[in-house]
Amino acid sequence: MKHKQPFAVIALTAMLCACAVTPGGGDPVVINAEKTTALAVDTFDSFLQYEYNNRAALESVSPAIHEYANYVRANGQKWLQTARSMTQAYKHNRDENNKANLTTAISTLQEAVNQISKYMATGTASLKKAKRH
Repeated sequence: MKHKQPFAVIALTAMLCACAVTPGGGDPVVINAEKTTALAVDTFDSFLQYEYNNRAALESVSPAIHEYANYVRANGQKWLQTARSMTQAYKHNRDENNKANLTTAISTLQEAVNQISKYMATGTASLKKAKRH
């Protein structure tokens, strides 16, 4: 069975988003929120496809990967919708309360992306190791 490995794509996307320059006059809070949300969409899609395509092998080397994929399946859309909603609320009223809500929503997405990166690295390494044996 061929194991698909989108980890490099996720890592590259994360680096490009982290290095992007804020356009003149743009609110860095909004720009960060929109970039993080876009990165989360791509990361969630890649991770869930990777887990689906390699489910049997991944369950045998790390059941936690499958469990986290199901957690993302159950909650990912809600996290994304909340981040988008909080971004719009902040755009319309840039007060501290909306900023705090947006920051919390974006932190949730960042934590999920970070966790996925760890699981992708673990899964990829485990699958390579299992393939050698």
